[in-house]
Amino acid sequence: MAPTFILQSTKQAESHAGVLTPTTMGQMDPFSLFLRNALRARGLTQKMFAQRVKCSYPFLNNVVRGLRGAPDNVETWADELQLEGSQREDFLNLAALSRAEPRIRELIIAHERQSQGDQEIKVPRYLLRQVDERNDDT
Repeated sequence: MAPTFILQSTKQAESHAGVLTPTTMGQMDPFSLFLRNALRARGLTQKMFAQRVKCSYPFLNNVVRGLRGAPDNVETWADELQLEGSQREDFLNLAALSRAEPRIRELIIAHERQSQGDQEIKVPRYLLRQVDERNDDT
């Protein structure tokens, strides 16, 4: 199992999901945090959501806990969460980031921190294309 990159700033994932959580809950993978908060904001349990997106509860639970990356059918998940506009785009970008190799994630995050002064993290599209291309090769 590949280690999950831990992000220092969770501001973007928290705000786009519609729920602010205390930063004392610890550091998490940004996709997992976004998903967890989106489920809470919509009043969905993990079991309910797993049934809706036709995946097993243990699989979803591992994604929410940051132990697994986003699934291949993440678009279905975004549909079920009724994400639109920038929320949907951020969700899909974070999903691609969660599937990247740890070293690629580190490079993307380091690039963003350097260019934005460790504020909100937004993943450049050209880097995400590189991540997707590498995932297609495996």
